[in-house]
Amino acid sequence: MRRHREEDEEGEEEMKKVLLPAIMTPLLILIPVAPALGDASFDFILSIDSDSIVVSVGENITVPIRVNLSQGEPANVSLSGEWIGDIGANYSISPSHGKPNFTARVVFSEFQKVGKFVYRLRASGRGVARSVCISITVSDLKIEMKTDKTSYTKGESICLIGNVTSTMSEPSAVDLLISCGEWERYTTLEVINGSFSFIYNISYGDPEGKWNISVSSTDSQGNKVCKTTKITVATPVNKVGYKIVFLSPAKGAIYTRGTTFNISVFVSSGDKGIAGLSVSCVLPSMEKIVLKDIGGGYYTAKYTVPWYGKIGRWYISVEALDNESGFVGGENACISVRRATIKVSLLEPSSTRVKSGDIDILIKLTYPSGEVVEDAEIKATVSDSEINFIYVDNGTYKANFKEKGSKQVKLSIYTTDAWNNSGSFFRILYIMPPSPIFSIDIFGIAILAVVAVTSFSTISYGARRWLLKKQLMEIEDELNEVRRLQRETVMKYYKEGSISRKTYEILMQEYARSYSMLTDKYGELLVKLRKTKKSKKIQAKRM
Repeated sequence: MRRHREEDEEGEEEMKKVLLPAIMTPLLILIPVAPALGDASFDFILSIDSDSIVVSVGENITVPIRVNLSQGEPANVSLSGEWIGDIGANYSISPSHGKPNFTARVVFSEFQKVGKFVYRLRASGRGVARSVCISITVSDLKIEMKTDKTSYTKGESICLIGNVTSTMSEPSAVDLLISCGEWERYTTLEVINGSFSFIYNISYGDPEGKWNISVSSTDSQGNKVCKTTKITVATPVNKVGYKIVFLSPAKGAIYTRGTTFNISVFVSSGDKGIAGLSVSCVLPSMEKIVLKDIGGGYYTAKYTVPWYGKIGRWYISVEALDNESGFVGGENACISVRRATIKVSLLEPSSTRVKSGDIDILIKLTYPSGEVVEDAEIKATVSDSEINFIYVDNGTYKANFKEKGSKQVKLSIYTTDAWNNSGSFFRILYIMPPSPIFSIDIFGIAILAVVAVTSFSTISYGARRWLLKKQLMEIEDELNEVRRLQRETVMKYYKEGSISRKTYEILMQEYARSYSMLTDKYGELLVKLRKTKKSKKIQAKRM
């Protein structure tokens, strides 16, 4: 265990050397600029919101510009621009000059043809020059939409209608997103004959303020086209008479996909709980759940997060309606949803000691609920050599590899499903040469039987201790392998940049989970080993 602690400390020091510079350095989005020239005592920063924009044919766009002083005294800075290659549309910059800090905008008139265009924005002053390129993709896909009005109160319905046109391939669906800060509602709308429509009933548990309503779809080239409109939502006067308190889920609760949790609230007026109300809950996916009245102002329901549930923050809106008096109440709660962990069970081989030759690997993938995982993507290696799994049935997958002689190999399995739920598995396998074939006569068997009976106690004790020590050694090898994979992943992300942040986080979470499970198992085996030794001493005293 001391060796493990030393290795852990070394691993942590190595992680710190790589991670601390990244953690301590502020995260900046840098836009390529031309090198500064001229007066070293004066400098400025030229920035825009995005250097990649998608628009539809016939649309015009406005790009905000920011010029901020970074060094010296303010001086006049002039703005200009030009197309690199094909001309996309006419443009104008206003204002065309100013002293930092100041803002401006470049307005592009209607784009008349499909394609990709690059516009270079320049800024110069007192010998210092900066520039940034804006990539503009013009799509044949066009989305138009409108709401029945621009201002609403809670309890009203938003009526949305729109149409989609394309010269190449008309989409069969569009994605709808309604948002107010972090609060979101989303769904997919079917497009019929180029048109779509939707009615959203504003819950009394929804936030008030300025809402964004966005409709998006993807064209035949994979470009995402989006149309957004804004509305205002307010709380009606003299109508809210009930207070809603969330009992479950707790504020900031974290659930993984597949988890079932309670949605429970207490509805009151003053200090008195109010029963007999119509109480319902709306989820981010716009799924509506009716809460059961269990008396005394308490209402409850159960909900299971689907395997495909969106990852991130969920705002759950609950409203209570009194159909007789017209009084209402509303509140929302925030939870976080994370990916589920896929359990990888090794069915074959059943032992870590395997005969050399053709070796079959059979695994079963299940969710925490026990439901099997089908159509999973599996990446697996045996000592850095990739092996391929094929689906068998009932969540089982099979692979085969060949090994000769006597050696130790590392089996590493990483799997994801269609919704990026993931799981991993690591195991050290000991490849053994085939056992020699020999025969023994009846007399020999009798002698062996006598010896076995007379020394059963000693052999049993020794065998148990040997097996426990062997298992401990195997776990030590697996712990070393997990630490190696952690160091390798850190290097791939922070030094080589060969994996994405998302992949890095998923891998590190899985390695941490595997390491925790292995250390728990290691501790359990140590306890068993000590108990075996203690049992032997007690047995010796009795004799």
